[in-house]
Amino acid sequence: MAVFRWKGKWAHDYRDATGTRKRTVHETRDEAKAEEQRTGSTRRRGRLRPSVDPRSTVAEYALHWLETIRPPVLKRKAHRAHRLAVQNYIIPRLGKFRVTELRRSDVTAFLTGCQRQGVSGRALERASVRVIYSALRAMLNAAIDDELVTGNVAAKLGRKFKLQPTAHEQQAATEQRVLEPGGRRALLEAARADGEGAWFPLVLTYDRAGLRCGEALALEVSDVRFEARKLRVRYAIDEETGERETPKHGPREVDLSPGLADVLEAHLSGLEAAAAATGTKLGRWLFPSEAGTPLDAGNVRRALRRLSKAAGFSEPVTPQDLRHTFGSTLATVELPQYVQQQMGHRDINTTMKIYGSAFNARPRRGVALMDDGMLRVARRSSGDRVVTIGRGRTREVDASD
Repeated sequence: MAVFRWKGKWAHDYRDATGTRKRTVHETRDEAKAEEQRTGSTRRRGRLRPSVDPRSTVAEYALHWLETIRPPVLKRKAHRAHRLAVQNYIIPRLGKFRVTELRRSDVTAFLTGCQRQGVSGRALERASVRVIYSALRAMLNAAIDDELVTGNVAAKLGRKFKLQPTAHEQQAATEQRVLEPGGRRALLEAARADGEGAWFPLVLTYDRAGLRCGEALALEVSDVRFEARKLRVRYAIDEETGERETPKHGPREVDLSPGLADVLEAHLSGLEAAAAATGTKLGRWLFPSEAGTPLDAGNVRRALRRLSKAAGFSEPVTPQDLRHTFGSTLATVELPQYVQQQMGHRDINTTMKIYGSAFNARPRRGVALMDDGMLRVARRSSGDRVVTIGRGRTREVDASD
């Protein structure tokens, strides 16, 4: 499989999914490379031995692929997004094509159609098209591994359709979700005064630790390390199924603020007192339901809607809003690496992409920082003497010194 000079022109030589050798001839190298991209023959050399039926349609292969990536191979949330994209968009529009016959132009027309009218006639938002494209690209990457095709005809189309938000757009979207200090105080006061449940410790945990919704619900009593002032984030609760899984990018430890540590200590004392009153042992979960199970994410969101209304918000506050508020506030005073660790991001680029504007907003002192705690020298107007100042002491010396 290659593009090369041949008889004064440019040839594209490749094998299809059944191993049949084919060659197309073009006037220019760009045309040959375009044909290589169109046929998706950029990856493998040699005769293919498909592990699945080479006559499989996109619909047949998509269902096979979804089975191979079922949890725990893939996170439940990601698998759910892929499944919905396959069922609602990919199969209805591309399902009749054979995977081996799918062309780049077909994928381009499909994504264009999603942008303009979706499947039901309503145009889709860019974020929705991005999810659909992600599923299609991942599926075709799997088809390469299954030796069904030689290349991914959907590769790099995300750039062409500008499906990824720019860093500026992502930071602007984050800033819109960040609560002002007054709003934070109002929400916490509403949670403290709420008479329908002990929501204050949980809301404060979202506010002061920046956890994802399911991460806070999966916290156990043993995860709170008061002496070390740490909170272990080992699991997360899937919001749809209620099942426990590892956090998005793996377990981590986050620092406990003194205020949150005090509230959680009082909260645990209350749980212990309640258990003693009923003659039972202290339960496993840090934020248990009345049945002794982890709290349901839907109930948490409903409680936050009620508390948001009591605090005077026009729109309900979500756990993600509190998480972004935490990350954005932390970014104004801490290094990106520390914010990344606390937030549980995969890499520093994610942290900078989301909270870059907060990092940029911090005061810049430059080399003036080097003067802190050190001797500083200031020249008098006469020019022949200098004053050396350091830690509250002053003395005069000759400029010639």
